[in-house]
Amino acid sequence: MKNKSIYLWIVTAVLLIGCSPKNGVPGIPDEKPADWDAIQFNYQRGIYGGAIPKSYHKDITSKDGEKNHLGKHLPYVPALTRGRVPAGFLPIMFGNPALGYTPHPNAPRSASDPDGHWYTWIKVRKSTPAVAKEMTTNFDDWPTPSGKVNGKIIAYQGEDPSADKGKNTVYLVQLPEDVRPGDTVRVWGYCLNHGEYLDFVRIPEK
Repeated sequence: MKNKSIYLWIVTAVLLIGCSPKNGVPGIPDEKPADWDAIQFNYQRGIYGGAIPKSYHKDITSKDGEKNHLGKHLPYVPALTRGRVPAGFLPIMFGNPALGYTPHPNAPRSASDPDGHWYTWIKVRKSTPAVAKEMTTNFDDWPTPSGKVNGKIIAYQGEDPSADKGKNTVYLVQLPEDVRPGDTVRVWGYCLNHGEYLDFVRIPEK
């Protein structure tokens, strides 16, 4: 019995250490925390949790890394004229210039970059502690995804998403059925070159 108690104590201690802020790796929140800090969360999860590749750590931790590299990958909802977004979809761009962040560029596959540079998947879930459905939207190519995936891409201005080095790209992501206008949702995406990033955005009112 004594040995069992010691074993349970050791297991508990290990779990507590793993969840400790000292470990530097926050868990994925289902609901937007009252003290949410997207920059801090993605920094900790990226640098210490492996969400951002090590090859990009130097840029992230540089003097202007917050705006030019980390903020560049955070999602936001652009203002678009009515009728441009199909029902059941949410427009997403990355790197909000209104917050001082560098807009995220995108690029196709090429000889110099065989993988290309775009977001291959974006997950959306209602911000709630309750059970909720998460919808994943996939993008298998840029600037025009194939008909095999559910992702769509449009241009922010004009007709060409590839304009301005791909910064004119708007990702159209599918919304879960339980999401309504005015709701806050968690947006979690994967950039081919630079890893995973997560933030919360609000669904525009109709």
